[in-house]
Amino acid sequence: MELREVTVSGYRGVWGHTLTPDIGKAMANAYVKYTGAKKVAVGMDTRPSSPLLKAGVVEGLNIAGTTAIDMGIVPTPTTCINAKDLKIPAIMITASHNLLKDKNDPLKNNHWNGLKFIGADGLFLDEKKVNEFGKVFADVLSKGLVNAPVRGKLKAYKDPFDNHLGLILKNINADLIRERHFKVVLDAVNGAGSLITKILLEKLGCTVIPLFTDIDAVARTGDFPRGPEPTPQNLAELCRAVIKHKADLGVAQDPDADRLSFVDENGLAIGEENTLAIAVFHILSKYGQEAKKVVINQSTTRAIDDISEKFGVKVVRTKIGEINVTSKMIELGSMIGGEGNGGVIFPPVCFNRDSLSGTALLLEEMAESGSSLSQIVSSFPRYYMRKAKSGELASKKAAASAVKEMCELYKSERLDFTDGIKVIFDADGSWVHVRASNTESIIRIIAEASTQEAADKLVEDTAKKLKIKLVNEKE
Repeated sequence: MELREVTVSGYRGVWGHTLTPDIGKAMANAYVKYTGAKKVAVGMDTRPSSPLLKAGVVEGLNIAGTTAIDMGIVPTPTTCINAKDLKIPAIMITASHNLLKDKNDPLKNNHWNGLKFIGADGLFLDEKKVNEFGKVFADVLSKGLVNAPVRGKLKAYKDPFDNHLGLILKNINADLIRERHFKVVLDAVNGAGSLITKILLEKLGCTVIPLFTDIDAVARTGDFPRGPEPTPQNLAELCRAVIKHKADLGVAQDPDADRLSFVDENGLAIGEENTLAIAVFHILSKYGQEAKKVVINQSTTRAIDDISEKFGVKVVRTKIGEINVTSKMIELGSMIGGEGNGGVIFPPVCFNRDSLSGTALLLEEMAESGSSLSQIVSSFPRYYMRKAKSGELASKKAAASAVKEMCELYKSERLDFTDGIKVIFDADGSWVHVRASNTESIIRIIAEASTQEAADKLVEDTAKKLKIKLVNEKE
């Protein structure tokens, strides 16, 4: 078996190459040996390979004598919530935002999938646990599983959406939202959020116009209807649909529904960084310094710092990776946090990035303030970001070399080594962040500045200095 590295974001691989049913079987079996669990929940997204990978995962669990509790097609945060409720570990089958068909894929194969490993507390494994699990997995691989007898079972989990929906409705002013009768266009990219998000919006009294909400479509067509990340360049059809239907907003998710982005009533995609800004603004408006701290990662917009400062609340930044943010939130008692890729973490519902919670918080803000989405965002400080990645395979060694070179190139600037290297230019507050990806064998370069031109220049100049060829993001 050819393998890639397990990280705090789980395991991602190319179907038939670095990810097969046998790899899924071995990983699931190792996870049972690591956790000692008698039951493990299993959820999945809508990728064509997910049912086949699920079969391997279930077999691996069953060989270990463990019962697989089948969640069906559900968002990642839903799987996390149910795992915590059942007090059992879980495995989520998804490659999240990764593409199915990518001409820039350095492995020359188009179909990504993956596994996310969740503890009985509903949280992903941290770095220490990932390293421990990796050793158990290596041992399982060395011994083999192919001829082992099957001793476990597969049981369906009744009403997998209920816990998630119930927690959201309990922790927002649902009645006030219902009074507004919002009209919402839903673009769930035909992914795991398609059904549950529509149900949530309807329970909140919204008129829902479905755009991409067919959970069978990806298997049928072989691809997502748009780029899976809910970034502005991928939301042209949602923008048009909001205008056509005179909707109050558009909601966009990624395939496992942990990331979220919005389109305002004018058909403008406001950018996934603003998703978290809205949630932070809403919670701090209600609770102020009672919110303790706002926790975000190193690549998140500094607009969060500006918003938080107005309420006298400190921002704490962590390494990239959901578990790094959630661990710090738990430690500090934070009421809101997340990642700037559209990942809102709202603890009363769950300590996970959750597009459904993020949607509910926006609707609550609109209902309470009487403001439109465009009016809310117009009050935020405006910064511009460029997110880029290398177009070739990159080892950790290459990423470490890039960090070393950046130290020399920018030795006169403020440097942060929390995750890779972040160069902060105190003269104007702009920054550039270079790090190895948790989910792909690439180097990511992200920059933010007061103009788009300046952000673009920071990324392109950094890539040129480091001799990194960037993916053509328009292909």
